[in-house]
Amino acid sequence: MLHTHKRQRQQVSPAVIAHRSAAALFLFSFVFLVLLVLSHLYLLPKVTTVEVAGSMRDAQGLREYHDSLLKDLVAKEHERNMLVLPMEDSAYRRLVEMKHSQFPLLVLRSSLEQTARQLLPDDSNVVHVESMRYTPGEKRAELTGDIRNVGSRSMTVLAQLLEELRAQPFIADIASPRFRRVEDPRLGPTSPFTIRIKLL
Repeated sequence: MLHTHKRQRQQVSPAVIAHRSAAALFLFSFVFLVLLVLSHLYLLPKVTTVEVAGSMRDAQGLREYHDSLLKDLVAKEHERNMLVLPMEDSAYRRLVEMKHSQFPLLVLRSSLEQTARQLLPDDSNVVHVESMRYTPGEKRAELTGDIRNVGSRSMTVLAQLLEELRAQPFIADIASPRFRRVEDPRLGPTSPFTIRIKLL
């Protein structure tokens, strides 16, 4: 009969295993930490640093440069909108409003000059306008001047001028001025007028 003898296994406690492997684990951790520090100080800057706009920038520098580009982009877009869409600019809006407020007065003066030329095409110095005042809020205009260089026909020419102005499409109403003839020592007979006009 064959007898076999089994060797008894020696049981090793976890504490012994930890004690034996502690030195190796510590050495591995230390080497790994040194490699991480060296890579962070020397390797990563070389790998992550790039040249942008003529300057070398790392990751932090790239983020700061990106933020500055976004701010510049917003400022440029705002400036572009001011040029492309000038109505958003308050200064331009004021100029447009000023132009619109003066437009009826310019049209009225042009119409007055054209009417005077139609009445007396041979003489352009008949209707003399001394002043023109316009109130935008009330859409009212006031013309002050006189009819001259037509002798005793000055009041007749003034009446014709009023009729022609009443026919203009942008005039709502005209208050009839006082008709009178004044003898001027230099100009002769004149008919001064103050015409108050209500515009549409």
